[in-house]
Amino acid sequence: MEGLKSGTRDFRCTWKRISFIFIFTLISFHNFEFTRAKLILPVKRSFSQLEGSGLRKGTDGMTKEHFRQLKDHDFQRSLRHQRMLTSVADFPLDGNEYYVGLYYTELGLGTPSQKYYVQVDTGSDLLWVNCKPCPRCPRESNLNVPLNLYDLLETSTGKNVSCLSSECKTLASISASRCVDKSCYYGFGYGDGSTTMGYLVEDVLTFSTIVGNDTVKNATANIVFGCGFNQTGSSLTSSDRAVDGIMGFGRQVLSVVSQLADDELTTSEFAHCLQGDTGHGGLFVIGDIQEPGLVYTPMVPNEFHYNVNLQRISVGDTMLDIDPDVFAVDGSGDGGTIFDSGTTMALFVDKAFSAFVNQLLLVVNVPYVTIEDTTCFEYSSRDVSSVFPSVTLYFDGGAQMQLKPENYLYRQQVTMSSQWCLAWSPSSSSNLDLSILGDIVLKNKLVVYDIEKEQIGWMDFNCQSSVKVSSGNASGNQEVSPDLVTISKGFSLSPAVGLRLPMLSLTLVLLRAFFNLKI
Repeated sequence: MEGLKSGTRDFRCTWKRISFIFIFTLISFHNFEFTRAKLILPVKRSFSQLEGSGLRKGTDGMTKEHFRQLKDHDFQRSLRHQRMLTSVADFPLDGNEYYVGLYYTELGLGTPSQKYYVQVDTGSDLLWVNCKPCPRCPRESNLNVPLNLYDLLETSTGKNVSCLSSECKTLASISASRCVDKSCYYGFGYGDGSTTMGYLVEDVLTFSTIVGNDTVKNATANIVFGCGFNQTGSSLTSSDRAVDGIMGFGRQVLSVVSQLADDELTTSEFAHCLQGDTGHGGLFVIGDIQEPGLVYTPMVPNEFHYNVNLQRISVGDTMLDIDPDVFAVDGSGDGGTIFDSGTTMALFVDKAFSAFVNQLLLVVNVPYVTIEDTTCFEYSSRDVSSVFPSVTLYFDGGAQMQLKPENYLYRQQVTMSSQWCLAWSPSSSSNLDLSILGDIVLKNKLVVYDIEKEQIGWMDFNCQSSVKVSSGNASGNQEVSPDLVTISKGFSLSPAVGLRLPMLSLTLVLLRAFFNLKI
C-alpha cells in the first residue's frame, strides 16, 4: 500500500483500554508574515444557555442532576492523572466551567484553510481533529457549532509524518504508537472508556495575531497534529458537547505552544483568563505577558503536567493545621498540585480537604446538609461574601492566591429555593492522591504558564479587559482584548454552563492504549 494519503479510507481498527484528554478552541484567519507572533484565541464556554448558567435570567442555580453530570465529567478526567520576532497569538475561548466543563476555540487547518472547533486542554499535548474516514464521529453538535472532518486528500499542503521522525518517537512516550506503512499511528484511551486512534500528519495551521494594539491579522505555520479516524465512546461519538477535536497546551514538545516556540514563531509562554459562569468564555494568549501584579510559583521540574508546590491553606484569618508534606510530590512523581483549566471544580488531598471543611463549618453560622457526599448550605442569598470567609492558598516561593466564596461554592437549585454547595472534593473521591485547581478556582484570574522559566503566575483580573503583552521591540507593550477576535458562527465569547469535574490541565498521564490495526 502507498502512503496513508492514498489509502486512509481502508483502515479498520480495533481498540482496548484508555485514558482521557482535554480540548481547546482556536480561531482562524488568513495569511500574515511575521517574526514571532502573539497568538490570540477567544474561547467559549459550552452551554451558556442551559440551566445553572449565570447568563440565564431567572435561574437559581443548577439542578442536582446537572451537578452529577459535572462531577462525573471531572471524575472521568481525573483518571488521566494516574501516571501516564515577537508578536502575540490570540485564541478566543467559548464554553463554561459549568454544565459540561468545556472551553473551546476555533482554528484553521490545511490549504485551503478549513475551520475546526477544538477543546482547549492544558492537560494534554497533542492537537488532534476528527479525520476522514470516521464512521463514528459525530456529524452535529449540541453546542451549535458546525462540525468538520479533516481530509488529507483535500489539502494541498498536508502530508504524513514518518514513523522515523522525532515527533513519532516523542509520541511513543505519551501514547501507544505503531508504524504502519511507514506512517506514525497513535492511540489514546480515556478514563470514561472512550478511545481515539489516528496517525500523525503535518499541515498548515492558521491562527490570529495582534499587530499593534488593535489590528488582527492571520498567520500560518506548519504544525504536526493527529488525524483521528477511529473514535469510540459517547464522549467522542455523541452529539452532546461534540467538537472536532482537542488542542493540547501541555509542557511537552508536541503541544501547539511548544511547536510554535521551537519554530521561533511565538514564545513558550501563554496565559488564559476564564470568565466563569457570569461571562462568555474568555481569552487565551501566547506571548510574553507584561501585567503588573502577577505573582509566580515555580513548576515542579520534570513533570508532565503543570504541577506546583502548594504549602498551606488559610480560612479567613485561621491557618489550617496541615503538614505541607501532604501536598508534596513524592519520589515516584506522584502528588503535588496541578493547574487544570479542564477540570470544573477542585480536588484537594484528603487531609487538607477535611481540615478545610471542618474550619468552614466552624465559622459559618448557616445550617447545612449532606447531599450525595457534598456539603450544601441552606442559604439562598447571592451575597455569599457576607457569610462565608475568604480562603488563601500559599505556594512555594511566597506566592499567594486569594479566593472568594464563589471560588469554592456553587449555587444549586432545590425545591422553591437554592443552596450553596461545596465545589471542592477530596482527591480520594477520584482515586487520586494529588490536588487539582480547576476552573472554579482559576476563573476571573489571569493565569500565566511560562514553560521556559518553569513557573506559573496569576492575578485577579477582569477577563473582559485587555491584557498587556510584550511586543518585543521599542514600541512597548501591546493591548490584547477579548473583543479583537471572536469565535465565528458568531465568533463571540459565550460560556457554557455547568460544573466540570477534574478535567485537569495536566499533560496526559495516559493509560497505555493497546490496539490491533488491520489494513
